[in-house]
Amino acid sequence: MFKGKKLFSKKAVVKNDIAIVASHIEDIDKTNHVTDIVDKLIVYYDHIVPISNNVVCILGWERIEHTQGLKFKISNVDQEVKASSSHVIRYKRPDVNKHFDDSEECRWGVLRVVTLEQGQDFCVADLKIKLELDQQTKQVSIENINKTEALFHALSTFTKCENKLAEDYLYQIYGRELLAIQQSGFLTVDQLPGFIRMHWENALLLPSYGVFMQGWLIDAENTLKGIYLKQGTILSENLLESVTTLMRPDVNEAFSSNISKTYQSGLYGVFNMENIDASQSVSIVLQTKDGKAALSECEVSNKGENTIAIIQSILAPLDINKSDYEKELSGYLGQAIKHIWQTKESMSNKPTVVEYGVQPQQPVCSLIIPIYGRYDFVKYQITQFSQDEFMASAEIIYVLDDPRLLSEFNRYCDSVYTIFKMPFKTVSYSKNLGFAGANNIGVSQAKSEYVLLLNSDVMPKYSGWLEKMIDTYTELETPGILGARLLFEDNTIQHDGLMYQKLKQYGSLWLIEHPAKGLPDWMAPSEGVREIPSVTGACMLMRTSLYQELNGLDESYVLGDFEDSDLCLKALQAGYKNYINSDISLYHLERQSQNLFEDKSWKHKLTIYNGLQHTKRWDKLIETMDEKQG
Repeated sequence: MFKGKKLFSKKAVVKNDIAIVASHIEDIDKTNHVTDIVDKLIVYYDHIVPISNNVVCILGWERIEHTQGLKFKISNVDQEVKASSSHVIRYKRPDVNKHFDDSEECRWGVLRVVTLEQGQDFCVADLKIKLELDQQTKQVSIENINKTEALFHALSTFTKCENKLAEDYLYQIYGRELLAIQQSGFLTVDQLPGFIRMHWENALLLPSYGVFMQGWLIDAENTLKGIYLKQGTILSENLLESVTTLMRPDVNEAFSSNISKTYQSGLYGVFNMENIDASQSVSIVLQTKDGKAALSECEVSNKGENTIAIIQSILAPLDINKSDYEKELSGYLGQAIKHIWQTKESMSNKPTVVEYGVQPQQPVCSLIIPIYGRYDFVKYQITQFSQDEFMASAEIIYVLDDPRLLSEFNRYCDSVYTIFKMPFKTVSYSKNLGFAGANNIGVSQAKSEYVLLLNSDVMPKYSGWLEKMIDTYTELETPGILGARLLFEDNTIQHDGLMYQKLKQYGSLWLIEHPAKGLPDWMAPSEGVREIPSVTGACMLMRTSLYQELNGLDESYVLGDFEDSDLCLKALQAGYKNYINSDISLYHLERQSQNLFEDKSWKHKLTIYNGLQHTKRWDKLIETMDEKQG
């Protein structure tokens, strides 16, 4: 029997085999595809193609001279399937026109785009079409199911007028769904209408999220509707909805005859594609407003589970000097960073704890000291701690937050204990946890009533400092968190409490201010113990039970910014008071505990990102404190 797809074949169009078409119509009658042949309703539907859960495209031809009053219904096993909308695109079918000896201008071909109401049970293979016109009825079965190539072949034959209808009723509404099911018939980029060129310099996999893209694109005549990443039938969200453009003088110069000097050809953005398979190849699809699509292969790099490297790449092209930087960090870039950071491997395994020497059975305080990058500070601190008698009763816990260094870190700790015989323990985990995560896992191992968070590059100025901090804490009214004065190595002030301020260049962002920072110690006489909003996480003391009550440091901040302020503000919100004792001084080699030679520009951008999260959470409380102080 004649197969409906031949009506779409080039052979049928060119040769117009009348005998085949005639036998096809006879076969319809013989096989009961059409229950009642009458001249007013000569129809045939040969393909139905689902393009989403409730949208189908029905292809065929209807030789109906007057369609006014025509009713089109769909049923499933004699049960009507309700449609919420239906659009018809009528187009020329030369083979049908030739068979019936009709004018070449007749448009008997039909593409019906039908949206079925949600919540109905039906099987596409069982759907039947029922037509009613002037009290006459026809019921038609559809033989070919889900042959997408037939749909795209039909679309490729559309005239300019027919394409306009397809643009209105199909591409504008279901363009993304069409791209998802299309498997062949793509153009190349240079075959698209207008002048379109592109090049991707960086395509980075964001596990379980999508792909970060950076490069340049020229769409000289603004013909593009969307840019997608495609993997089989899985399609990403439209890149043009989450993209930043910028000037690329090198590209503009190379294509100066096609675009202006001010054209923003550079771009970076995120293809949201949660179900992307890292083991399979992907392609980039460009779709124009008139439905044409071009496909280009895309090589995606994979940094595996190196969360920090991924975030660093995402932040690299961001210009925080732009007035709208906040829109990107609060929008698609920030969402990508948040997802990558929060979905890093959960702590399903227990941390590894190594004890050096005999640990105190009832420690007076547990010191939690994260190690990232430079582990040589362990020796410098232990040198100082070993000369303080009170420190012998403290529990010293170093948390390695840089698993790359585990082997050499363990060897180094062995040698430090061999030299100083000062008991301490180390905690390590298989993944980088960030400043908050490292402290939280360290506190989980603490055995003392008090816990002190301490940076590895903070060194005591004199003995007895920890004893004095604990004594101060026990005498405070409703104590939350207690800090100390921190000095640079030249005896200028690094930290004497935290305050909050806004800078014009960063808009509504609350930034942390260190009052008196840079002043010589002798020019800022100590005020002893005083109440303040916040203290730095480089040195903060509290009860272990309070740390647990406040759920510790918030790990949603990336790496090590604003977690300390966040914890202090949580304490204030819970009814506690925060203090600083400026009579207690330690040296802080600020951020020297991290790698001295790496590019830190991205970390400044990361600080701004963390600051936005912090501001969003605490803006009202900080504003209230600011008004009281003002």
